[in-house]
Amino acid sequence: MKKLIFATLFLVNHSNSLSQGLNHNYLLGYWPYGDPPWTTTGKAIAEIDSINFTIFANARVMKFLLTQSNISDSLGNILFYSNGGWVASADGDTMLNGEELYLGSNPKSYKDLGFANVNSQVILPYPDSSNKYILFHQTASLVNPSFSTELLYTIIDMTLDSGRGAIIQKNTIALSDSLMFGIYACKHANGRDWWLNVLKEVSNEIYTLLLSPAGIDTVFSQHLNVPIHRSWYIQPGAFSPDGNKFAYIVTKNVGNTAIPWVRDLRLFDFDRCNGNFSKVVNFDLQDTFPGIGICFSSNSRFLYTAKYFRISQFDVQASNIEASRQFVADYDTFYYGGVTDFANMYRGANGKIYITSS
Repeated sequence: MKKLIFATLFLVNHSNSLSQGLNHNYLLGYWPYGDPPWTTTGKAIAEIDSINFTIFANARVMKFLLTQSNISDSLGNILFYSNGGWVASADGDTMLNGEELYLGSNPKSYKDLGFANVNSQVILPYPDSSNKYILFHQTASLVNPSFSTELLYTIIDMTLDSGRGAIIQKNTIALSDSLMFGIYACKHANGRDWWLNVLKEVSNEIYTLLLSPAGIDTVFSQHLNVPIHRSWYIQPGAFSPDGNKFAYIVTKNVGNTAIPWVRDLRLFDFDRCNGNFSKVVNFDLQDTFPGIGICFSSNSRFLYTAKYFRISQFDVQASNIEASRQFVADYDTFYYGGVTDFANMYRGANGKIYITSS
């Protein structure tokens, strides 16, 4: 049984195979109850490296709802961060040209509080550049708020504005369609380029984009040979650290009063050379309550799924993955300013899994 470390964190969107230091800072959202160390600021940063976990207060203007992204330099010093509504430099002020990321036809409050869906941003180093980064971010519709309508990207050059960075290209459409919330990134087998993936709404398709030094030079879709999926307000999917597996969960209300929720787990092999998915494993999790989290272990062998009151472990190397299920944690009813159950899951740079409460 793998050991899980629990902490109350807001999920930080990330990508697989990030270099040393780039994903070591995690910005926590507003904490309203005023106990130390959040008494004066209401916000904090968790620093996680290969050895240490440190949390400290952080005076920060930016607020978060359910999504945020940040990236650091190779030494772990934060470079910039975003809540989906705007981009801040390391000093907390708005980055040059960093205001007004396009959110779609969302309420104006999203511009202040940020995007309200998990995994809807990811920041990547631009291939073959030591100073440029690319932020992928999704929009949503006020008319159809249950799914995304565009995948956008914004490019940041850290050599500008005296090293504070500046946006040189903003709100460019990479993909326009009805999309599920959630952006997934995996390093190409060549060690330089990146694969980006987004699931198509109310379908069994997934879009794949290739980011190379030339920009986005490949976009294609693939049928996954599974029942259709649709957006739900959960942490939908994850790549394994080695990039060879991809998994996502579909949660839907089937209207049955005895068992109203159905949760399907879909697991695939992923080819990091050509971007194709294969070898489908699909089964009903048989959970009678909706869940949120999903995350692979640091050695890529174990997959964890969280519903509010229980965490399950699956061995993805087992001959029968469904039968390998073990229940590794149950909510103990502890209450601290709110219910401390299980929600989003994040694998830190130290290889441990950190979990939010709902």
